[in-house]
Amino acid sequence: MAEAQFLEHIKDQTEDQKPKEVPELEFDDIEIGSLTAKMKKELEKYTGLQFLSFNGCGLTSLDNFPNLPNLEQLSLDGNQLTGKALSALASLKNLKVLTLIENQIKDANELKPLASLPLEHIELAENEIAKTDGYRAKVFEVIKTLEVVDGFDKEGNEVQDDLEGGEDDDDDGEEYEEERKLVRD
Repeated sequence: MAEAQFLEHIKDQTEDQKPKEVPELEFDDIEIGSLTAKMKKELEKYTGLQFLSFNGCGLTSLDNFPNLPNLEQLSLDGNQLTGKALSALASLKNLKVLTLIENQIKDANELKPLASLPLEHIELAENEIAKTDGYRAKVFEVIKTLEVVDGFDKEGNEVQDDLEGGEDDDDDGEEYEEERKLVRD
């Protein structure tokens, strides 16, 4: 995707919003391949981003990945990323949810660059690592802050996705709605 098209796609999603007021951007199924320095600079204007998705974009690396201080959820499903690319995410100090379904992650040690992040939930299904017996325990060992790996907690209990209709203990629904914004399939 040419930089001009990338910028146009951002414009289409943000309309008349100020960059710092945009909570999410999605680039799903748009062939990007790799981010350029110009793309990085443009994305870094969106300091209020909480959700960013590059699913099915043909990414082979995360070079020039933007520093987004408020990003809480990142979806990178269906790309060609290896563990080596993950070090580019180390600056995402508020990242809580990371989905890497259908990439090239082979071993829990490849996730070490993520160990300093406050990750609570990671999805690794359809990676080579997910075919290995006991992989979840190894992932929990590498990233100590994790609560959920591929839909299961540390004890091996299945965790219900908030989007599938969890109980709303908050009378006005505000907390539940906030969670719905952060947790996506």
